[in-house]
Amino acid sequence: MDTLLETPSEGILTRCRSMLQHSETPLIRVCSDLDAAGNFGARWLIATERRILVLDDQAGRGVVEIPLTDVVNARTEALVGGAHLEIVRASQPAVCIPYSQTQAAKFSEVARGIEQLANARTLNVRNSLDRTRCDKCDRLLPEKNGICPACLNRMDTLARIAGYLKPYRGRAALLAFASVLTTAAELIPPQITRLIVDDVLVTGETPAYSDRLDRL
Repeated sequence: MDTLLETPSEGILTRCRSMLQHSETPLIRVCSDLDAAGNFGARWLIATERRILVLDDQAGRGVVEIPLTDVVNARTEALVGGAHLEIVRASQPAVCIPYSQTQAAKFSEVARGIEQLANARTLNVRNSLDRTRCDKCDRLLPEKNGICPACLNRMDTLARIAGYLKPYRGRAALLAFASVLTTAAELIPPQITRLIVDDVLVTGETPAYSDRLDRL
């Protein structure tokens, strides 16, 4: 049996342990990035072989408990600017867990897993999802499972590039020297223009016209 378990904070982990019975084992434990009102926050879903618990990251708020026998179906629905997981119950209104589109793949697996548990089937979900955010700074990655540009060590990158140039040290040194000479040559015309403007095209009596002509 596969599981889909995200690591919560110590406070959430303690609350989960206090609510679960000794015979219960968390099979799905995931966090959304939006709260019940659709604002940025955290809301956890914990599914065992008996029930589903939905709780907010902040202590003191209510916990929604859904027995698996009361689950009719679970589906994801795309909305403007986000989406939500809808758990339809037989005896009570449906429970919706909003999330942003960056977590769409994860909650698609969650919906499939809840359907499997509700129908007493073996849980078979992907427990290694594609990374869309940086593990360090939580920024969106340019591509799935890619490298975060903000957390990239630029000195390590420079050292790696220098390693690629090692077989061509002589050519690289010549190219660098030629680049310096080219830059210096490009600075000469502006300096000549400065001397002409400052020392030749001046107004007044000094320096004398003949001196300015000689300088030109």
